[in-house]
Amino acid sequence: MIVRRGGRTVNAAILAPGTAVHVQPHWIVSTVARSRTGLLLWVLGATRDARGNERVDPSSAFGFPLAGRYQETRSSSRPNARLQFSFGAVPLQRFELRGAIGTGLSVRPGAALFAQTVGAKVPNYGPELTFTGICNPGGVLAASGTFISGAYRGPAATRPKGVGVGAIAIVRPTATAAGAASATLRGPRLPTASAHVGAILLTDAASGMPVSIDYRRSTSLRTDPRGRIMAVHVTIPAGTRLPAQIRAYLLLDAFPLVQALR
Repeated sequence: MIVRRGGRTVNAAILAPGTAVHVQPHWIVSTVARSRTGLLLWVLGATRDARGNERVDPSSAFGFPLAGRYQETRSSSRPNARLQFSFGAVPLQRFELRGAIGTGLSVRPGAALFAQTVGAKVPNYGPELTFTGICNPGGVLAASGTFISGAYRGPAATRPKGVGVGAIAIVRPTATAAGAASATLRGPRLPTASAHVGAILLTDAASGMPVSIDYRRSTSLRTDPRGRIMAVHVTIPAGTRLPAQIRAYLLLDAFPLVQALR
């Protein structure tokens, strides 16, 4: 995915770690890490409660990173995204969001969305997409549109009180056996799995780019009898190429609780 921020008048400090924006109607996008020229973002599904307040949606299938660079025209990217639709998960070759962010973290007019996938890989509808001519001669289905955003000021982007974190452990996969990343939570105010989402994001420590796996589908939570999250576990598929040194982030909702080099 690509997100662009343009214009000298926008202060880059608004994208400091812990900052979050909402992209209507379904996402909260938070800053996990930021350097002078690089961004690492985390996207998770959201919903609105009875009062209209935006909150994390644990039932959502969305949970993936964006990463890249920003200059006068800011950009970040996440290749090979996999997005969940009502008819199934669609593997995308490209998924780009481009726009200049103004005051209040709202994108200015002209924001654009572009997505590209192989039509035959779309669940349930693959053959029909090719037969009806919706795909191009190469079998690629491309779509474009726009999006809107705004500042998110809810609790999902703040450090939770009373929650401690154990070490992040990583077992590297082999060609035939899956690996794993795991971490434990502790403390008197553990979050409940019915209202919160835990995740572990793996990146290349040298480049800052995320390891390309399906984080949402690969993540499981261990809970106590009261439904409180005690541990986060991410399965790393067999054959996944991991960088020589990994920087791992443990996230609770949209907030990066801790990071570790492995």
